[in-house]
Amino acid sequence: MVLPKGKATKRKTYGIDISIVNEFLYNFFIKESIMPTIISSADLRNRYSEVSKQCHETGEAIFVTKNGKGDIAVLSIEAFDRLLGISQAREKVLKGLDQAQNGELVSEETVLSAAKNVIR
Repeated sequence: MVLPKGKATKRKTYGIDISIVNEFLYNFFIKESIMPTIISSADLRNRYSEVSKQCHETGEAIFVTKNGKGDIAVLSIEAFDRLLGISQAREKVLKGLDQAQNGELVSEETVLSAAKNVIR
């Protein structure tokens, strides 16, 4: 899987190549699969319960073709939430790198204080 490329993926921020951030987040949040599952739209229609069960058990998307071409990806709500979390984490990392590059740094004391408040 490759995370979507936008403006941020083509630049270096705070001396860090954004593709490294993408790769880290992908490896941290998603287990790699050897081969994706690909089925036809007819198979999805005829075997919905099995497909749903597989999505939930594996946590991976199943790719559905229509007339022999890729059409949609089906995944469990849990897997969708995980992917959404990756996107949100990526945006936060990029925002933090931009802030650091612009000199908008936060003191160690402020970070530790905020962390202690979250832990409580």
